Order: sequence, then C-alpha cells, then structure tokens
Amino acid sequence: MDLDNIEEYMDIFTHNHNAVKQPFALLDDDDDDDKFLSIAYDSESDSSLISSLKGINKEYRELVPKLIALFKLNTDDITKESKLSTIKNAFVNLFKSANAQRNDESHVGAFPLFLTLLKDLYEYLVQTCSLPRDHFGSIYNAFDAFWSFYSDLEIFDKIAVLNQPVMKDNWFQSLKVVSTFNHKYIDMISTIFCLNDERSRQDFLPYLVKICWDLLTVEHYLEKSVRWAIYFRLKPHLDKDENKTYLKEIVLQCCIFNNKVLFEEYIGDSVEDKKFVLRLLDGYMNMADYPGTRLKSTYVKPEYSPLEEKFLGEDNLGGRNKRMSHLTVSYLKKWDLSVDLIPKTMYHRAVDFIIFKHVMAEKEKTSDLNYEESLQHICEGRHDVQLFLLDHLIYRGINRQALIWAGLFKIPCEEWPAELRFYVNRNPEKLVEVTKYIQLKMINEEQLKKQRNLVFSLFETVDEEPYNVYTIDNKGYLEAAIKEIEKSEGEGGLIGVDCEWKPPGIMINEELALIQIACHAAVFLIDIVELEKILAKDEWKAFFIRIFCNPKITKIGFDFRNDLRVMCNTFPFLREYKNVIVDSTICLFNFCNKFLWIKENKSAIGLIDHFVLSRKNMQQWMLTV
Repeated sequence: MDLDNIEEYMDIFTHNHNAVKQPFALLDDDDDDDKFLSIAYDSESDSSLISSLKGINKEYRELVPKLIALFKLNTDDITKESKLSTIKNAFVNLFKSANAQRNDESHVGAFPLFLTLLKDLYEYLVQTCSLPRDHFGSIYNAFDAFWSFYSDLEIFDKIAVLNQPVMKDNWFQSLKVVSTFNHKYIDMISTIFCLNDERSRQDFLPYLVKICWDLLTVEHYLEKSVRWAIYFRLKPHLDKDENKTYLKEIVLQCCIFNNKVLFEEYIGDSVEDKKFVLRLLDGYMNMADYPGTRLKSTYVKPEYSPLEEKFLGEDNLGGRNKRMSHLTVSYLKKWDLSVDLIPKTMYHRAVDFIIFKHVMAEKEKTSDLNYEESLQHICEGRHDVQLFLLDHLIYRGINRQALIWAGLFKIPCEEWPAELRFYVNRNPEKLVEVTKYIQLKMINEEQLKKQRNLVFSLFETVDEEPYNVYTIDNKGYLEAAIKEIEKSEGEGGLIGVDCEWKPPGIMINEELALIQIACHAAVFLIDIVELEKILAKDEWKAFFIRIFCNPKITKIGFDFRNDLRVMCNTFPFLREYKNVIVDSTICLFNFCNKFLWIKENKSAIGLIDHFVLSRKNMQQWMLTV
C-alpha cells in the first residue's frame, strides 16, 4: 500500500460525535492550509492517545491528536490530496522544530520524536481500529514526512540527526511497525534505522531475525518477511538449524499461495537449499494408497502441523501423490539435480508406470513383448519396485505371472508375499512348470544375444537376406547410413521413422535412446546413447538437417508428434527446425483418424472422390503434428 491508497479508509476512520473545535498549530502559512486551521477533534475518543504521549514536546502533544482527527475527517470540502499534504507538512514542521531545539535538554530530537510518533500512532490505531496493520495511512504519512525532512538536510546534519540517543524499545517497536510497509520502502527504512552497512546489521542482527519470524507468523505477510530476509542477507541466521525451519515454512506457504517464485528467489543459487527442498517435497509422498501394496499394512499416518495439513490439502492419497510428484519432478528438472534425492517420487512414478502398462496389456493395446520388456526395464536393479510388481499381480489374481517375475528377478522365497508362498504350497507343480519356462526363456535370450552380436559388413547385399538391419553406434557407420538414406530421394523419397526412449518411471527427462529409420536399402538403428558420447552438437545438427529437414525425403511415422516432442527435448536446437520437419512428415495416426472420421460421416464421403492423393496433398491433409 502507498499513500495514494489512503482515501478508501477515510470512512472507517470517521466517527459521528459532537466535535470540539481547537486551533491547529505548526502549519505552513500557505493559503491552501488556512481552511484546515480549525478541525473536528473528539476529545473523549482520542483521550487514550493524549495519555500515551508521555511528556515529549508540547507541540507534539498538541499536534498529533489534531492530525489524527484530521485524518479521520471525511467531508466533501477536503480533497484527499489536500488532507495528505496538510498532514505531511505538519509532520515535517514538527520534525524541523524538534531538530532546531535538539540541544535543549528539555526537548527530544527529531529522530527519537519520529520513533515515538510511529510507536504511538501504531498503538493508538490498533486500539481503536479493526483494520489490518499495514492499512494505517497515517503511519505511512508520518514516515514519508520524516524522509522528506531528512532528505533536505545537509550530510553532517543527517549524521547528527540519526546519531541522537533513542530508547532501545522505541527503536525496535518502530522498526517492527515499518517492517509491514511495502517492500519499496526498504531502502529508506535501511537508511533511517542505520541498517545500510554490514557492521550495523551485525549489531542489530537479533532484532532483524526476530522481525522476519514475526512477519512470517502473520497471514499475508509472507512476502514482507522474505523480502527482509533477502535484503538484509539473513538466510544463514534464519536457517542455521538442521531442520531449516524458516526455509520449510516459506516453501510450504509459497506453495499454498502459489508464489513459488518467492522461495526460489530466497534460495538463489544454493545447491544445499535446493536439495533440502527436494527432500522435503519427496518426504510428503505416501505409498500406502496403492491396492495390494505391503506398505499399506505398515503405514502410520504422520503427525502434520496445521501448515503442513493446509499444504497437503484434502485430496485423497492418490491425488496428493500425483500433485507432490509433479511438483518435485518439475524442480528436479529445473535445478538439474540427481534423482537419488527423490526416492519416493521415483518409486511412485515406477509404480504408476507398472499399473499403466498392466492396464494397457489387459486391453490388448500393447504387445506381450513390449509389456515384458517395459517391466524388465522399470524393475531392473530396484528391489522395492520388484516387490510391488509381485504384490500388484497377486492382488489382481495373476499368481502364475507373479511367480514368473519372482524367478526372473531371483527374489528369495522368504521375501515373496505371503499369498505367493501360499499359492506355491497349494500348487507345487506350478513352481516346476514356471522354473522350466524361465530356463527355456533364458536359453532363448542367450541365443538372441549371440545373433545380435554377430558382425556384418555394413550395407552388404546378400541374396538370401536382401533387407538387413544395422546398428549405428560410431561416426563411420553414421556417415555411411546418412549417405544411404539420402539415396531415397531417387527411390520414391519415402522413409519410415520411429523413436524410442526410456519410460517415465526410469527417467525424469524424456530423452531419445534410439531412432529407427527404414529406407529402400535397410533399417538403421541410430543408437543415440552411444553416439552422444562421441558426437558434437554440430555433428548432430548436420545429421538432422540432412535427413529430417530434407524436403525431398518424406518421413512417415505413427503419432509422430510424440517422437518430435522427445527429439526436441533431447536436442533443443531442433525447435527452430520444427516447422521444416513437420512440412515433410506424414503421420499415419492422423491419417487413420481422419479416414475413419470421413467413413463415419457419410455426408463427407464425397470429399474422397474429389481428393487427389498425391504425396503433397496427403501431407497437407494428414500433417497435424
């Protein structure tokens, strides 16, 4: 709030009462102020203020109640600007008078008078008003007047004014009052209260820290507290305990009030604080909400503080976990830190992926091979995820499948779920059957690995196998593959493209692992993981420009928008070529959808008769990526 916003509070300050008119002192002789020389002032309602003015200056005792009354006065004869100008001029003259008499022992100087004024105004307004503390326009006015008075002084007079002795209690209480001001005042506050150098801050450190904590406990003062902490560099002193209580409080409040930028600004470049925030958010993940998980029986609800309860919200555990996972992962990506900091979140993502894959397999929307390979990847080296998979399969009644996975993962029998051990005891023949199945599966996989490891001459033409598959994992192979793919320009100009990346339960960032390109001569498996170790950015750029940005080569893909999205995530420079790539791509997913739409809408069938399915027209029709 600033001084211009004071008008809306005038009505609240106005009281209906029998007024006692008294002369107004210490005003300028300007004509604009003459009409305010007599103002309404309630001697009874303001007696508490008069009794609190403990023998400061006579002018002070006479002036301040009248200024309060003027501030409360609400009449059409007084404009807001005139009223504020009058009050400000009166305060400025009061400070000038006090400064002129600062050598008189019977008078206090301008600075101690200013502190007393702030304190008295605040106490008076708190006692008589029900407004939030930062809405006291008269206090802002008093501060603004002192700053105007101070700014007009010569340099030595400024030093003399601020070096006047003051009572410690008045200084601290006044500082607390101005701490509620808008943060644009903070430079002026720092100057007036002598906090603009490191030595002074160290001397007053306990007071500054206390004010930050006090502000944090007041609703809607979160930003004021954090701004003070940042400005006066109080972070090391606020977060010196192991639990980093202050940081935790502002993180939770910033998330509640959707002001995450504020705590990010407070943290700055501190890696330690970023790790603390990730561990904090990850700690609120709760794995007891999944059906069949053994964690459900061992779960004990933590005792959360009221602030934590408000932060977590009233969502069910599943909804809360998704919200926490999204928040945690977004900051892990932003800060580029290790996934080891968020084990619960990664477990949650893996579990969600397993459930998703299982549902897709049940609906026959994914192949058995894809289902098995996906689960193998997600569970590899993760014992807790493997145990969840067993729990989940048993919960769904797929006991044989659970037994197979227990064998593939080589999980000891004593760690099997009780239901799985019971199933084997009731059906011992199933164990023998599954054991043979696993042995045969292992033999088949070993043979497949040997076949994959056979070395073929690149692009060798064999009559029995005219169409070969090649793994591209070095510069020489990549250059040869590019040249062969470029020959597609004269072979119809069509190539098939598909991309693969690790599932979200394993990786935080979706990054390409493999690009599969099928052309007239062969299928090339571009091993991104291996090539990234040896290719520079310019070499990658050349590869994508020669193949994907070549308008003479039409790329055919299925649901290519997802492939392109992950390509751009892995290679950000591709974003500037996105439109060029789209212009030479045909998406079969869109083709199928549009064809089925036309088939279902008989009125539109006539479109097909008039549509020439040339390559260019197909691209224009099906290219939505």
